[in-house]
Amino acid sequence: MPQSFTWNNITQKNRNPLLQDYPGADGMKTGYIREAGYNLVGTAVREGRRLIMVVAGLQSVAERKREAQKLLDYGFRQFKPVTAYAANERVARARVWGGETSSVDLVTRDEVRILLSPAEQEQIEADLRYTGPLIAPVRKGQKVGSIRFLVNGKAISEFPVETGQDVPATQSMWKKAFDSLLILAFGG
Repeated sequence: MPQSFTWNNITQKNRNPLLQDYPGADGMKTGYIREAGYNLVGTAVREGRRLIMVVAGLQSVAERKREAQKLLDYGFRQFKPVTAYAANERVARARVWGGETSSVDLVTRDEVRILLSPAEQEQIEADLRYTGPLIAPVRKGQKVGSIRFLVNGKAISEFPVETGQDVPATQSMWKKAFDSLLILAFGG
């Protein structure tokens, strides 16, 4: 991010104090309104993680800079990325009715990473929801649901899940009949 820009022979200095000496800072907007004091919307990137912060109601330019840096430092220090699933890793298996095989892997297409504090890492829960029963033929990559991550019962992130492989329809009349009876008896 440039420290200044010139247009039509007029040079305008960038007033964002983070851009000068905060590692990874790359934006965004400063301001001052008498009723709201000094404020700043700032962004910074470290190790592939972008944080966005907002401070307002501060009494001086120096206090704005200090509080913005403290808030970003806290965010980078406190919240760490946790890999829940690698790309194409199996999350669960789902029943397939009328297929050559009776189940299919449910996977996440991309790596699933979540930013969590140490306390959240102790409380995190996963909630898998998918549309079922799956009826053959099933195609690899078919979006069938999602996995939500909850902390204290509140969803903090959600990622799609899809089928991990093809499951062709069975040619066996007996397997089709048996699966049909199971669907009638148990509803999937």
